[in-house]
Amino acid sequence: MSKTSASVYMLYGDSGTRKTTELMTGALYVFEQTGRKCRFVSAESAAEEIVAPAVERELLATPLWMYKSLHPRAFLKKLQRGEWPYMVDSAGGRTDNPEKAVGRKWFPTPAEDWAGLGGYIFEGLQSYGELIMGDLRATQSKAGATGETGLASPGYSECDESLGSNAKSHYNAAQGDMLEFLTEAPKNVFDQSKGKVQYFFVSTHESKGTDGTNKTIFGPAVIGQAATDKVQKKVGLMVHHELVVTRVKDASGAEGLKHSVRAYFMPHPDSENASINWQAIVRLPFTADPQATQKAMGSLLKRWPGGYVDLDKETLWDFLKAMDEARAVAGGGLGELMERIERERKEGKG
Repeated sequence: MSKTSASVYMLYGDSGTRKTTELMTGALYVFEQTGRKCRFVSAESAAEEIVAPAVERELLATPLWMYKSLHPRAFLKKLQRGEWPYMVDSAGGRTDNPEKAVGRKWFPTPAEDWAGLGGYIFEGLQSYGELIMGDLRATQSKAGATGETGLASPGYSECDESLGSNAKSHYNAAQGDMLEFLTEAPKNVFDQSKGKVQYFFVSTHESKGTDGTNKTIFGPAVIGQAATDKVQKKVGLMVHHELVVTRVKDASGAEGLKHSVRAYFMPHPDSENASINWQAIVRLPFTADPQATQKAMGSLLKRWPGGYVDLDKETLWDFLKAMDEARAVAGGGLGELMERIERERKEGKG
């Protein structure tokens, strides 16, 4: 199959539902498939301890901690184009020697660096949107045209501090930036790397949002509510992580609580409020044969009949390998169907 973009896989859920841990198993999957490491970009400081072993063993390239970013909108555009902040010396040239480095500067990623990369991991989509909102608020920046969607938020001074609030235009700008990144970054890094970067993982929190008809939906958080329903259209896999608490008894009969995390790949009701339905999706290759599609999806549901992976027992790595097998079944079904059509067509002519 001829690809034009890295495959986009999204994990979303509340804090403490093992999203970062599963992103690391995603990096293992990339290493297994390509023999190459992942770049890791995070807008959340809490991830540093979790990813430290993966950095030490060079499963990940040197992480980029964007929560320290002073210019989040500009930096996101550079990331989107496949650039990277490299160390520079006093003359402004690139250096790999930390002792000579006086700072960092964004450069296009050279071919020799692309050669060692197989994927990108972008942690904290909503958190990065919040960085953009904070930057717009702090600088009283204008976004877009003048008027309601372009005026900066009103500013004022208090105790020698310049203060402000976010305007509607800021939400429009942040949402547009994040959605554009989801669309363009996987294509650009795939193209810039000449197809070596094949996987693009993204994580974010969960949120209540609205669709185009103002209907309430529950899915991945971006910033504000209007963008939540648009994320699903931009990813090939979207998994919802949910913490499930159940009452259990030990051998003595004493009651306690068991905390487990489920990674849902099928839409599902909330474990505590059945009126809430969370988004999830698995996309399989096109086939005109419904039986092939059912067989492919059926292989996933046979292994995980509840539409979720119990992360106490298995990992995202296990699911991705099973999804590869399901995609092969779906794609193979199309080939078999075309061969049958061609055979019947020739027999009809004969």
